[in-house]
Amino acid sequence: MPSHKTFRIKKKLAKKMRQNRPIPYWIRMRTDNTIRFSLFDPSLLLLLLLRFSTQPLNSSMTLLLLLFRYNAKRRHWRRTKLGF
Repeated sequence: MPSHKTFRIKKKLAKKMRQNRPIPYWIRMRTDNTIRFSLFDPSLLLLLLLRFSTQPLNSSMTLLLLLFRYNAKRRHWRRTKLGF
């Protein structure tokens, strides 16, 4: 990419920069909103629940919240290029 960037390229870079961030914590605080996490099948999620059920409730709930607060479209600057 040349060092002299057009305004159109700068707009695209700004949009991609805004998209490349974690999901905010307040999204799961809203009512009737769930972030679906499709990478895990239900059996694996059940195994995780059984594994962490011996620990106090707070740590297992923290694990579940971390699992469901995942942005599957995060992009690393070196691994995935934008292509323009």
